[in-house]
Amino acid sequence: MLPKHFWEGSDSQGRKRDISATTLDPPLGSGPYRVGRFEAGRFIEYERVKDWWGADLSVSRGQNNFDTVRYEYYRDRDVAFEGFTARNYLFREEFTSRIWATRKSARKRTLARV
Repeated sequence: MLPKHFWEGSDSQGRKRDISATTLDPPLGSGPYRVGRFEAGRFIEYERVKDWWGADLSVSRGQNNFDTVRYEYYRDRDVAFEGFTARNYLFREEFTSRIWATRKSARKRTLARV
């Protein structure tokens, strides 16, 4: 949910925002991270807000320690597995046993570092 003053303002091109139109403008937020670089359908990076208001709260201590958090998106699970074995990303849940059973060389390399 975004506040009223966000929709009454202007977008990155200086046009009045239209609540019924889609947009790739980063939304207004108040959390420890803000939207940084992104490519629609490929990846998004969140950058840590250095002067975030909640950083000194006791529930926030020891959290939000990364300057940048990046999420990679893969539309195809087989391509995603190749990205994982090439170390393009570090965490993967596997839901298809066929991949682990049929790709032994990739599995050996991957299991050696998991």
